[in-house]
Order: sequence, then C-alpha cells, then structure tokens
Amino acid sequence: MIIYSPTIQTVSINGLSNTPFNDSGVIRITAVIRAFPAPSAVTWGIKNDRFTNPFKPLTNDSRYYGNRTNDCSYDCESTEVLTLNPPSCTDTGNKYSVYAANEKGNSSVKTTLNRVTITCIPRRVYYSFTHFKCEGEELNMTASFVSVPGPFITWYQQPDNKNRVYYEDFRGNWNTLYYTSRYHVQFVTSQTFGTYMVVAENSRGVSNGRVLVQVNRKPNCTEGSTSTTSSTTDRSDASTLIYNGEIMTRIILYVVACTVVIQAKY
Repeated sequence: MIIYSPTIQTVSINGLSNTPFNDSGVIRITAVIRAFPAPSAVTWGIKNDRFTNPFKPLTNDSRYYGNRTNDCSYDCESTEVLTLNPPSCTDTGNKYSVYAANEKGNSSVKTTLNRVTITCIPRRVYYSFTHFKCEGEELNMTASFVSVPGPFITWYQQPDNKNRVYYEDFRGNWNTLYYTSRYHVQFVTSQTFGTYMVVAENSRGVSNGRVLVQVNRKPNCTEGSTSTTSSTTDRSDASTLIYNGEIMTRIILYVVACTVVIQAKY
C-alpha cells in the first residue's frame, strides 16, 4: 500500500439553499478526505471578510464539534462532519475551511464555495446610555443592534410608547450584522429631557431587549443670556446692530452652559 498525505476531496455546507438558516437550528459542514494512512488530525477554521486572518481556527469555540468516520477497505476515505450548535447571526458570512494531516504530511486548505447566512431577532449591543446636556446644546444619541436581516429601528420618548419621535429603516439589507441608529437633536429644549426607548424589528420578530437612552439636564446649567436670543440657528450668526448710535457686532456662540453673547465694540 502506498503511503500518501491527505487530499481534501470536497467540503460543503449541508442543507444549503436559497432559504437562510436561523439561529434555532443546527448547521453541519462535511469534508471528504482521502489519505493513507487515515488522517491523524483534521483542523477546521473559518474565513470571513470581517477577519484579517484568512484561516481562523475554531479551537476556542465550544459551539463546534467534529465527528469522523473512516473507510479503509482500499486506501482511506474519511468523512469529517463539523457541527455548529447553536448557530448565531454573528456567524453570517462565514465560509468553512479544513485541512488534514497524517504521518506523510499535511493537505492543502480547502474552503466551502458558499457562506452561511443565519437570521435572528434583533439583539441590542448596549443596554443604556446617559447624556447630560443644557438647553441650547446639540445632542447626538445612538442605539446599536445585531440583526439579520436588517431591522426597522424606532425611537420613543417615554412614557409615550406609541408615537415614535424618530426611526431608521435598514430592512432589505442582508450584508451587515451591526446597525446603529443615530438620533440627532440640533438644539436641546426642556421637552428633550427624559428617557428614550429604542426598539428594533425585522422579519424574525421584535427585539426582546430595548435600548434606553436617558437625557438629563446638567446640574450647572444657567439661564445666562439665553433669553436675549429670540431664535437659534444651526450655525454661528454674525449680525450688525445699532445700539446707542454705535455699530456693534454680535457673535452668538453655543457653549456648554448656554448661549453666550460676545460684543466687540468698534
């Protein structure tokens, strides 16, 4: 009998179809290996565009386990089945790679032609945020979810959980795992303060975990000269005024505490 190093004949994802997997199922990947003697070791890894490493070993992921059968009636044909249980939508985009070794040497690495797509109900990335602001300031709030497919993200200002104050629609996107909704408030008012609840929904269902964003008034906010400004704008406003017969330039700046008026006399 001629001794030779392993060759990966095929590697494929079982049950792959146009219908994505979901995170409540089991995924199996099968590799057929020829060698003599039978492989002493088979190593699996994943390849994903999100990773810089083209072969990321699965040694530290307990969700994966392998099972091998050998048929050595002539030389040896080994069937190695890798099982993923449970899968996660964060596995979306994975291709599976494998190589084998025996006393003669190692095979080359062979990778599945296709990648897996695994759907899931949206899951929040962070539970809550707290912002401290003063009236007149700018406010940027964010809420992030893991979701396959893309979600519809809705913002509510509590206690009203029916009328949304903002939303973003990411539905129809299958190529992204992490989605961040950004709610921008140009100028904070007294009505801005409070608690915001953010909910994500996709074709699998509604997120069980809500993101809570709290907007509180800073304790050191002062009224200052805010009342002297009749309106606010989204940019610096330079205007010329006549005051006691003299021309003065007013530059309005928005800072942490409130609107400050700086007068430069010419």
